[in-house]
Amino acid sequence: MLFRSSTAMTRTSSRASLLEGALTVLVLAAGCMIHESGTWEACVTGRTLLHYNILEKLGEGGMGVVWKARDTHLDRFVAVKVLPAEKLMDAERQRRFVQEAKAASALNHPNIVHIYDIAEAGGTPFIAMEYVAGKTLGEITWRKGLRVAEVLRYGMQIAEALDKAHSAGIIHRDLKPSNIMVTADGLVKVLDFGLAKLTEPARGDAGETRTLKEENPSTEEGTIVGTVAYMSPEQAEGKEIDARSDIFSLGAVLYEMVTGRRAFQGDSKLSTLSAILKEEPGPVPAEVPRDLEKIIVRCLRKDPSRRFQHAGDLKLALLELKEESDSGKLAAPGAVTAPSHRARMVVACWDRACWRRHTRNLGSAPHNDGAVGRSEDSAADQLSGAASNSSTFAGRKTGSLLLGWRK
Repeated sequence: MLFRSSTAMTRTSSRASLLEGALTVLVLAAGCMIHESGTWEACVTGRTLLHYNILEKLGEGGMGVVWKARDTHLDRFVAVKVLPAEKLMDAERQRRFVQEAKAASALNHPNIVHIYDIAEAGGTPFIAMEYVAGKTLGEITWRKGLRVAEVLRYGMQIAEALDKAHSAGIIHRDLKPSNIMVTADGLVKVLDFGLAKLTEPARGDAGETRTLKEENPSTEEGTIVGTVAYMSPEQAEGKEIDARSDIFSLGAVLYEMVTGRRAFQGDSKLSTLSAILKEEPGPVPAEVPRDLEKIIVRCLRKDPSRRFQHAGDLKLALLELKEESDSGKLAAPGAVTAPSHRARMVVACWDRACWRRHTRNLGSAPHNDGAVGRSEDSAADQLSGAASNSSTFAGRKTGSLLLGWRK
């Protein structure tokens, strides 16, 4: 009986604290609008939360309102996330708000936003975090795709951030373009771990990452959380999920990066969920390299066992493509890698007149294998002689093309 009474008192105290915080925010807003004829944004701007001076609104989402602020103690810009007034009475929102701070603060990685502090002012909880000057990935890709080099550069960093989170037993569950910031230097920062699911950490060294244990039961099967358009099929069905759900979401982000449109989009949330469960995304642009398309398709497999099993594997696949792209070796679909001048002429020409016609413009070309750059007669004679040597040219094929010289 004493235990029940104690529990009831705790709950009453918690509700009173929530009510106090909500009233504080509402009174602040009302006072501002009555006395200053301002909006809620104008009301908060210029005020302080502890030692954080609020400067301007940066954005707003389901998990809170984000403001740019100045830390007067350390004289630096920070981002301050505050629960909106209408959410302060929601205990679940409060729990997720605190969980976001704990989840992100348990990670130390350059591609994950840093959490500086979680505090409370006047009954209002807030999170002080790293201020990232840049644009969201959604702002960058809106209605247009990115260049392949940018897709690989950003995608690799996102995969690396997920790999770090997954190694600490943290599944993001709400990865989407608006939760990914890109700086002017091309540095990616993954934000908003408010829906993160905490699992057993992966075995192995997680570096500076600290493992975070969940204080509350994990989301029950049948509960759907996240942003519909980027959910994995198992997430859309409310099933138990693991790190491969984030990989599906990253696949949807990669698809949007190359096409400028969502992989799954319906007229309503239900039709979008249906598309995720039953349909395949539309084709990517013709200029997207086949190897990149295969990576995206693999990420978006309905069956989790057919996706990349680890974000680290996906990161390496993107890294390899990036290295090929940087070296100029990554070819678009349908592009044929040019062989040497000599081989090209042999493939293209089946008579002496053809060879003479094509080599006429190659007299100043660099010497390749002894044919290009010589006089047309000597080149033709050399290749004609090579054609009689069955070990050199006769019958050799590349794909469906016969390499040989026909007299």
